[in-house]
Amino acid sequence: MYERKRCAKIILKYPVRRNKSMKSFKKVLAVFLCAAMIVPGLCIGVYASDTCDCGNTPIVYMYGKQTIYLTREDGSKVNPLARDDLDIGGMVKEVVPDIAKSMATGNWDEYCEKVYNMLAPIWKDVKVDGNGYPINPNTGIAYSWSPETVTSRHSYGFDGGFLYLFDWRLSPMDVADDMHEFIETVKKKTGHDKVVLVSRCMATSYEMAYLYKYERPRNYSGIEKVVLFNPSTGGLNWLESAFSGKVVIDPDSAYRYIQGSVFEDKVNDDALVEVLKLVFNSLKETYGLNLACKLLQNKIYPAVKDKLFARLVKEFYGTAGGVLAMIRENFDECIDYIYPTDADKAEYAGLIEKAKYYHDNVTMHVADILKEIDALGKPVAIYGEYGGQQRPVSADAAYCGDYSIALDDQTLGATVSKVDGRLSDKYLAAAAAEGRDKYISPDRQVDASTCLFPDTTWFIKNANHEFPAVIDYLMLSFIRGKAPDVWSNEAYPQYLNFNPDAPLSGQLEPAQEVNANDIDWAAYETGDATITIILETINTIIKTVNYLIKTIKEIVAVAKGTVVA
Repeated sequence: MYERKRCAKIILKYPVRRNKSMKSFKKVLAVFLCAAMIVPGLCIGVYASDTCDCGNTPIVYMYGKQTIYLTREDGSKVNPLARDDLDIGGMVKEVVPDIAKSMATGNWDEYCEKVYNMLAPIWKDVKVDGNGYPINPNTGIAYSWSPETVTSRHSYGFDGGFLYLFDWRLSPMDVADDMHEFIETVKKKTGHDKVVLVSRCMATSYEMAYLYKYERPRNYSGIEKVVLFNPSTGGLNWLESAFSGKVVIDPDSAYRYIQGSVFEDKVNDDALVEVLKLVFNSLKETYGLNLACKLLQNKIYPAVKDKLFARLVKEFYGTAGGVLAMIRENFDECIDYIYPTDADKAEYAGLIEKAKYYHDNVTMHVADILKEIDALGKPVAIYGEYGGQQRPVSADAAYCGDYSIALDDQTLGATVSKVDGRLSDKYLAAAAAEGRDKYISPDRQVDASTCLFPDTTWFIKNANHEFPAVIDYLMLSFIRGKAPDVWSNEAYPQYLNFNPDAPLSGQLEPAQEVNANDIDWAAYETGDATITIILETINTIIKTVNYLIKTIKEIVAVAKGTVVA
C-alpha cells in the first residue's frame, strides 16, 4: 500500500493543465493506478505458486566422519590413510625389539623417535595448517553441492531428504556458513520456510554450530524439528582421556571390549575367532591380561604418552575441527597436552581459537540451545544406543555405551549402570517411590527420567554404533508425527532392541529384560578353579595347533593348485 500511494503522489505532485488533453491523462492515470494495484497481487500469486503446501517439511540429513580422499593428477581418488604400501604389521614387528630394549634399559627416547618417524608420514596428505584448513588442496571428501544440484524434490522419507556432508577436518563454525547456504537453498527450491534437521554421531556438533550461529539469532524460525542420533556433542570420555594424557586401562573393560567388539565384528575366520577367545580367556583367568594391562598402565604408557602419543595426536586427529569439537569436560587440559609449548600454541593459534570458541559457546550450551528450541514448540528427539563396551581407556569405560560413545553422554543425562551390571535395588526403589519407574529400562540398566528430554529420548540396544535403515523409520515416525513421544506408539516404545539377523520389518522390537542377541558377558568367564584353567589352556594349545595345521594345508593346496576338503 505504501508503494501505491507513493507512486500516485509522485505523479500528481506536478501541475497539470486543465485542457482537452485532461481526459486522456485521466485515462492513463487510471490505467496506471489499476496496474499499481494489480501488480502486487500478481506478485503475491507468483510467490504463492512457489510455496509448497505438501505438508512434508524437507529433511536435511547429516552424518559424521567421511573418508578423506587425495585426488591424483589423473583425476582418480585414493584414501591416503589406506595405502597399499602401508604395512602396519611390518611396522609392529620392526619395533618389538625396541620395546624389549626400552623396558630393559628404562630409556624410551629411541623407541619413541623411531615410531614417530614411522607413523607421522601417514598423515602428511591430510594434515591441516595452523588455522585449521587443509594443507594439500587436492584432499577432501567425495561430496559437493551447488544450487544446481539441489532439486525441489522432497517427500515423506529420507529418500526425498537432502543429504549434507562435510570435511570433518574443518571447524564446525566454518562449516556452519556453508551449511547455512545449503539449507537456505533447500528452502528456496522446495518452497518451504522451515526444515527438519537430522544428524548423527560427529555431525551433531556441526548441526549445533549451525543452530547457534544462524538459527538462534532469528529465534529458530527456520526449524520445525531437531533430531540427534548417537550424538557426540555431549562429549567422548575416551577421547578426553586420550587427548589429555590421562588414559586409564581397566583389564575387565579391555577384556569385554576385545571379546564383544574386535573379535566378533572384525575377524571373519570363525576358527581364528574361537582360538583368540580361548587365548584371552586363559590370559584373563591366569591374570595374564591383568598383568599386561598393568604393564601398559604403569610402565609403558607413562614413558610414551608425552614423547610419542601426544606428538602423533598433533599430526592429525588433534588438529581436526570435528574431533576437537567432541571434547567437553577437560578442554584446556587437552589443548595443553596436544600443544605443550608456546611455539606449538603460536603455530596453531587460529585453530585453537576456533576450537575454544566452539567449546565455550556451543559445547557447554548444547542443553540450553536444545531447550530453547523445544520451548518454542519445535520438538527435539534424541536416539541413543547401548549394549556394548566402551573403549577401555577411561575411568568411565565400564558404563553402558555403544563401543564408541557413553550412553549418558549420547542422551544428555540418562543414568546408567555398568555394562555387565544393573542399577542398584536401592536406586530402583527410590525411582519407584518417586514415580519414575516408567522410565526404567526392562533390563534395569538405564533410567531415562534424568535425560534432558525424557519423553522424546529413545534407547536402542545392540545396535553397536551402527545406523541401520530400520532406525530411519523410527526417526521418521517422530518427524512425521506418528510417534511424537515415547508413549504414543506401541511399536516404538522408549526402549527397543535391534536384531540384525531378523527381517527388516522385525529388526527393531520392544526391548525385553533379556533379548535374544544380548551379549552375555558372564558366559565369557571360564571359572576360577585351577583345573579349569589348566583344561582351557590345554584346549587352547590344541585348537591353536589345529588352526595352524589347517592354515598350512590351505597354503600348500593353493601352491599345488588343489582344493582342501
